Amino acid sequence: MKSKKLLLLLLLTLTLSFGCDRLRLFFGMATSQELERVKLEQQREIIAQREADSLERASLDSLKGTIDPRSESTTHSKEGSESLNRFHIIVGSFKVHSNASKLFEKLQKEGYTPTLFHFKNGFDAISATSFKELPAAYNHLYLLEENRLFSGAIWIYDTKQNLHQ
Repeated sequence: MKSKKLLLLLLLTLTLSFGCDRLRLFFGMATSQELERVKLEQQREIIAQREADSLERASLDSLKGTIDPRSESTTHSKEGSESLNRFHIIVGSFKVHSNASKLFEKLQKEGYTPTLFHFKNGFDAISATSFKELPAAYNHLYLLEENRLFSGAIWIYDTKQNLHQ
């Protein structure tokens, strides 16, 4: 019993005297500085990957001739009209129709060609723009997210899901 108390006291004394990093080093574990360095390196890798992805998307867009995503959009700007494009970037969803109408008008003033969807669950969703192909829609979605043009969540709606009336 005495030996256990002595060992515990010795371990406590070592911890208080040397600190956690020295004990980690003694036992061959990573110190807090090494852990912080690894964390920073992972963050740098994430940033580099995002930059590479952005450059790849930009080069693909320039090859496709879709540098301005609005130019590819052929949505109709009338409420309730169906779009010729399949993938819509939804920037707002409202239970109150007047709120949806306000956003619809705001988007028109900003140069977008919005579409209003009346979903079967009772919500009205506003699409800022639409695209025929999913990659183009995602590219524009990322652009909107990076520029923080819209508050709240924005997402892509595929009209083939038939969630609207």
